[in-house]
Amino acid sequence: KNPKSYPSWYHRKWAISRMVDEADAREDVAARDATLARELVLVEKLLDADDRNFHCWGYRRFVAALAKVPDADELEFTTKKIEANFSNYSAW
Repeated sequence: KNPKSYPSWYHRKWAISRMVDEADAREDVAARDATLARELVLVEKLLDADDRNFHCWGYRRFVAALAKVPDADELEFTTKKIEANFSNYSAW
């Protein structure tokens, strides 16, 4: 209900970490990749709704690291968000 709730984001990190760890333990790369891809899509939608949500930006960095998103791709995404709203201090 509240996209800026610390406990909600920490819980989500915990849940996704467990899901990824379990997929890794089963050597189920497809499940791992699908989970992280869904999270990246969700985070993009949430940032479209509120691009200044620093909780969401932090979570995106967490998921992008797990998904091994190339730095150049993350820089492109972040640059696009900053160009859309230059006063978006959360993206910096």
